[in-house]
Amino acid sequence: MIGDSDFMFCITDPAKNKCLYLEDYTFSSIMLPDQLIGQLHHIFNNHNLLGVGFWKSVKVGVKNQKFTLVPNSLFINENLEAYLSLHCNVNQLENIFYYKQIQIDAVNIFAAENKIINWFISAYPSKTIEVIHQTSPLIEGFMRFKADASTRNMFIKVDNSYVTIIVIKNKKLEFCNT
Repeated sequence: MIGDSDFMFCITDPAKNKCLYLEDYTFSSIMLPDQLIGQLHHIFNNHNLLGVGFWKSVKVGVKNQKFTLVPNSLFINENLEAYLSLHCNVNQLENIFYYKQIQIDAVNIFAAENKIINWFISAYPSKTIEVIHQTSPLIEGFMRFKADASTRNMFIKVDNSYVTIIVIKNKKLEFCNT
C-alpha cells in the first residue's frame, strides 16, 4: 500500500488466510512521486524480503482520494475517465485503473501515479502487478464482518493522511469515502 506519506507491505498466505508479515514505513512529509520512488529504492535495497522474486502474486494498493464506485450494471470499460472525472481531476501523469468488487455489485475506479506503478512493475519484472485502491480490500473485508445485519455498521480506518469511512447495512454498502 503506497500513499504520499507512507508505504506498507504485507506478506500473506492465501491458502491459510493469514497475514505472515506486516511492516509500515511513515515518511516525514508528503512526497512527490520522484521522492517516493527514492524512498522505495532505499527500503527495497535494505530489506531482506521485498526484493526476493518468489512471490506468487504482487498487489499494489494505492492510497488517495481519487476513486469512485460504479454499479456493475452501469460500468463500461471505455468510460473510466468519464466516471472518475465526475469526482476528481485526473492528470496526464496518472493512469486510471479499476477493480471489480467481489462482495458488492460495483466496480472501484481510481487513479494512480504512473511513475509509482511503473516502479513496482520494474521491481517485479517476472510478475503481473495487480493495482487496487485502498478502499477495495477494506470493502471486501468489512462486508464479510459478522455483525447484526439489520443494524447500520460504520467502519473507520485512520491513516497518516486519510480517514476512510465505510457504512454497511443489511449486507449492502451504503457509504464509502476517504
